[in-house]
Amino acid sequence: MLMLRNLSKLLKKEWVYLLILSIFIFLSAKAVLHTGFFRTIDDITTVRILYMLKEFSRIDLINNFPIRWSGELSHGYGYPLYLFYAPLTYYIGAILMKFFGLSHIVATKGVYIFPLIFGPLGFYWAARKKLDQLPALVGVCFYTLFPFRGFDTYSRGGVGEAWAMAFLPFMMGGIFLMEKNNKLGGVIFSFFLFLSIISHNLSGMLILGFAILYGLVFQIKNKGLWHFLILGMGMGIFFWLPSLYYLPIVKVTYSHMNTGQILNFLEPFSKFITVELPVPREARFSGIFFYIYLIGFVIWAVYKPQKNKKFFFFWGIFGLFLFFILSEPLVFFWKATLPISRILQFPWRDLILLSFALPFFTSISISLIKTPPLRYAAAFIMIAVPLIFLPTFKPKEYSYFYEYKAEDTGACATSWGDEYLPLWVKECASNPAQKTVLLTGKADLKMIKDEPANITASIHTKDKTDVIVNKYFFPGWKFLVDGKEIPINHTFSKNGIIKGSIPTGDHNLHIYYSKTPLILVSDLISLLSMIIFISVTTTFFMKKNK
Repeated sequence: MLMLRNLSKLLKKEWVYLLILSIFIFLSAKAVLHTGFFRTIDDITTVRILYMLKEFSRIDLINNFPIRWSGELSHGYGYPLYLFYAPLTYYIGAILMKFFGLSHIVATKGVYIFPLIFGPLGFYWAARKKLDQLPALVGVCFYTLFPFRGFDTYSRGGVGEAWAMAFLPFMMGGIFLMEKNNKLGGVIFSFFLFLSIISHNLSGMLILGFAILYGLVFQIKNKGLWHFLILGMGMGIFFWLPSLYYLPIVKVTYSHMNTGQILNFLEPFSKFITVELPVPREARFSGIFFYIYLIGFVIWAVYKPQKNKKFFFFWGIFGLFLFFILSEPLVFFWKATLPISRILQFPWRDLILLSFALPFFTSISISLIKTPPLRYAAAFIMIAVPLIFLPTFKPKEYSYFYEYKAEDTGACATSWGDEYLPLWVKECASNPAQKTVLLTGKADLKMIKDEPANITASIHTKDKTDVIVNKYFFPGWKFLVDGKEIPINHTFSKNGIIKGSIPTGDHNLHIYYSKTPLILVSDLISLLSMIIFISVTTTFFMKKNK
C-alpha cells in the first residue's frame, strides 16, 4: 500500500512531463507496431529466439542450463552460440513464445520495442535523482530519439545492444541513489549492471568500464559501490567468464590478434562539425552533438556556478571524448590501444555510452540557466531538436515474408556465417547429416535416444570399431562406453566432428554435451551471488517496512 501511495504521489507530481515523454516514446516505437516486419543488417534475432525455444523444449538443468549449446543450429551439428552471444533477449523472446503463445514475429517485435520504452523511463528516473523536472525532460527527450538507438533497432537489428543501452540509465540512477546514502541504489546498480552484461557482451564491457571510471572519479572511497559492482559481475559470471575463456578457440571476426579492422570505420573530422539535414535514415550520430556541447560550455561560462563543477566537466569532457574519438584525426588513440580496443569491432560502439552522456550533459546545462523565461525557451528548443532524428527510427521498408531460417545466414547455418564455430571446424557441413552416428567397422548399432545433445545407443561389434558422431566437438562433449569416459578424437576430419574407438563386444554408448568444470564453477558463483543479492534486497525492504 505504501508503494502504491508513493507511486500515486509521483504520478500527480510528474504527469505532465511523463505525458510529453510518452509522446516521444510513441514516436520512437510506432514503426515496430506497424503491420508486417522489417529486415535489418544483422537480421538474426528471430533465428536466435527460435533456436533458444527449441532448447527450452528439452531443457536440461544439469548439463545445459543456462543454455549454451544450440543442438539444432548448423544443420543439426550444433554449436555453442549462447555461450558466446549474450542470451537475455533470446531467453525473453523464447519465454514470450513458450508461455504466452506469441508467434516468432510478435515475440521478436516484443524484444525490439522493449528498450525503446524501458530506456527512456530509466533515463528520466535517473535524471530526476540529480535534476529538476524540466532539465530531466530535456535530457530524456534527447535520449529517447538519440540516433544510435534508432539505428540499432531499425537499421542494424542490434537488439542486445539496444537492451544494454536501456539498462545503462537505471544503473546510473542506482549510483546516484547511492550518492544520497540510499542503500536501494546499490541493489538497483548491481541488478542493472548484471542485466547489461548478459544483454550484450561488448556493451556490458563498456558499461562496466564506465561504472568503474565514474566510481574512481566520484566514489573511490565508497566501499558499497565496489561491493555492489562485484556482486553484479558475480551474478553475470556464468556468462562472461566462460565466454572470455573459450573465445580464443572459436571463429570470431574481431578476435584475431592485432587486427586493424576497427581503424577502417573512423569518420572524416568534417562529419563531426557539419549538421546534415535531413538526417539520413542510417545515421548513428550528428554534427549537432558538437554544438550542443559548445552551447553547454557557453552556458557554464555565462552563469559560472560554484557548485558541482567537477560533475559538469566530467560529463562534458567525457562526452566530447566519446564523440571525437570516432574521427580520423584521433586514429592514434585506436592504434595505441588496439590490443584491447580491437575487440569492440567497430569504434562507434562507444555511442552506447554517449547515448546517456550527451543527453545527461544537456540536462545539466539546462539546469544551470536561472532566468525562468530563458530557461523555458532553451528547454523548448532542446526538446524540439531531437525530432530531427526521427528518420533514424523508421525502417527502410516493411516485409511480409516471415520464414526466418538459420540457413539464410550461409552454408554453415550458424547465427551469422561461421561465427562461433570451433577453430578445428575447417569445413562446415552444408547440409544435415543423413545419420547422427556412423560406424567404420562391422557392427550392429541400435539407437535408443537421438537428441541434439544427448545420444544413447547399444552396439555389438566383433572387431574394434570407430563410432563417428556428426556433432561439432567442443569442450563439454563426453563419450561414455559402459559408463566409462573414453577419449574423443575431433581432428581426424576437416569437419571437426566427434569420434570414439569401441572395443569388441556388446556395449552401451552415451554421448552428450555437459558443463565443463569452469562452466560449473561459474554457474555456482552466479547462483551464490544471486542468493546474496536476494538476501540483501529482502533485508533492505524488511528494514524499510518496519
